[in-house]
Amino acid sequence: MNALLCNLGNSRLQLALCGDGLSAHATRACEATADYAALFRALFGAYRDAHDARPETVWLASVRADATTATVAAAAREVFDAETRIAEVRFAAFDMDSAYDETLIGVDRFLAIIGAQVSEKTGAKGCAVVDCGTATTVDFIDARGRHLGGFILPGVAMMRASLAAGTDRLPVVDADTDVDRDAAPRDTQAAIARGCDAALRYAVEGLIDERGDGCEVLVTGGDAKRVLRDGWRERPYLVLEGLARYARSVGESAS
Repeated sequence: MNALLCNLGNSRLQLALCGDGLSAHATRACEATADYAALFRALFGAYRDAHDARPETVWLASVRADATTATVAAAAREVFDAETRIAEVRFAAFDMDSAYDETLIGVDRFLAIIGAQVSEKTGAKGCAVVDCGTATTVDFIDARGRHLGGFILPGVAMMRASLAAGTDRLPVVDADTDVDRDAAPRDTQAAIARGCDAALRYAVEGLIDERGDGCEVLVTGGDAKRVLRDGWRERPYLVLEGLARYARSVGESAS
């Protein structure tokens, strides 16, 4: 297999080459812009040149709007001169049941779930998958590999932005503002940063404690380190791991 895997989120693009395994991992910011075609031609071109990437197929998983996804796919096709395929939610293709209506679950959650199913083998008490991005999701898989459902809550940047947008005087706090968990906040910026950080951490911990029943916990996403605790494992490229499994299974069945 000679493929490029692309995980397009709301604010980041993850890339990796897929052969016998995954290699040449990269993460790039991709905020909203008026010209997505130019942005992604530049991002893909820089990656191609840095890694001498010449994939036969580009697999794209995207949570963006259909029009943006199509633009990104076209940019990949142009830059790499390769077939470009877009991943879809297909639990049945992996002999996996889901309590969720698969027409309503995001492809990023689906891929993280099937990535976890392979990497963790679920174990005797199942597995929880936490993806901390623009939005944070918490999904539960039981010991038989069945997806039980999950939760969606705002990420830290969205929480901070909502406080500034919904009030006259609260400031916008940069997502990179340091949070000292050992000291009580002594100014508004720190209070917002610490409060949003704590809201995310305690919400995720509460859901795991309430519904996880001692399960294994895998954490991915740009804000993963904000919620990690002892015994949980960070898998920064879990969605790409799932996309690799998807590409091998769906690609081979179509060939």
